[in-house]
Amino acid sequence: MNKSDKIEKIKKLLAKADTSRNSSEEEAEVAMKMAMDMMNSADISMSDVQASSMDDEFGELGHSWLNGGEAKQYFNWKKILIQNLAYFFDCAVINCAEGRKSKLDLIGRESNRITCEMFYNWLHDRTMKEAKEKYGSQTAKRNSYCLGVAQGIANKIKQIKPKEENAKANGWGIVPVDEVNKLKCELYPDLTSKKLKTTMSDGGAYVAGREVGNNTSLNNQFGLKAICA
Repeated sequence: MNKSDKIEKIKKLLAKADTSRNSSEEEAEVAMKMAMDMMNSADISMSDVQASSMDDEFGELGHSWLNGGEAKQYFNWKKILIQNLAYFFDCAVINCAEGRKSKLDLIGRESNRITCEMFYNWLHDRTMKEAKEKYGSQTAKRNSYCLGVAQGIANKIKQIKPKEENAKANGWGIVPVDEVNKLKCELYPDLTSKKLKTTMSDGGAYVAGREVGNNTSLNNQFGLKAICA
């Protein structure tokens, strides 16, 4: 099987691993593991998969609702996770409040948005599953654990990817940040930013989650060969 055939196989596995399209959590998890194993063994990164997915390498600039746009409770740990993944994949994310719930609007090139959402779903579902396995019905512990994971991953992303103003010079900036920000301002001209509160109620669970987040591999899957373990 040549590299092109392997990439096509990986794309099919990633489609099965997308929990917004696949109702079987077990099948999605198996598909994701198979895709990651193939990417690692064949030295194929997500950027390789992205580049083969679009006629225009990164697709049209636009926006889409995360997970189809259903209003749901996005706790702050989830917002921290998607905001940092959006930054990583040259996107922006906007929180649109609906009463006590919210929808998240993802802005960027099509390929980047698809990849960002896929990794968000994968990390979100994995974290939720681990939290439930560890702490059962103890909501405070589960949320503290999830917050720790999200902040650990966020910290790792910031260590790997340079600041936006230096990104292009360092070989990042696959999609120019300016064009994403311009569309964001056009879509949300009255946007005001608020800092997320990151209060956790259980220190032990938070530390356990932070360790998991710090040790989460963002290697071949994110196109970062030999940069992080």
